[in-house]
Amino acid sequence: MTCRSCTEPFLQHLARVWRDVDVTIQRTADRLHPLCASYRDICIPVIRRQIKTGALKVTNMLSELTVREVGPDEISRFDTNGTLFFNINTPDAYSRCLELAR
Repeated sequence: MTCRSCTEPFLQHLARVWRDVDVTIQRTADRLHPLCASYRDICIPVIRRQIKTGALKVTNMLSELTVREVGPDEISRFDTNGTLFFNINTPDAYSRCLELAR
């Protein structure tokens, strides 16, 4: 549900702020969201090297790249109901999802 919840205006915003960096990644109050991020092709060699060494956590590569974090204040302009990065990973989250869908 995470990237499905990314609205078009939010993705357009990411495209605008992505111009001068290798990675644009979202940071909510509790964590980074590397799956709904923008990566330039300059990241490919870094990703390949990480895979070869078994370092599979996406955020491990960020120290080697120019990164722009999109933080909670910036995200909140596009996330009026708090569901932009809502995940369904637990039975409780699934129940909340059903409530939101009603």
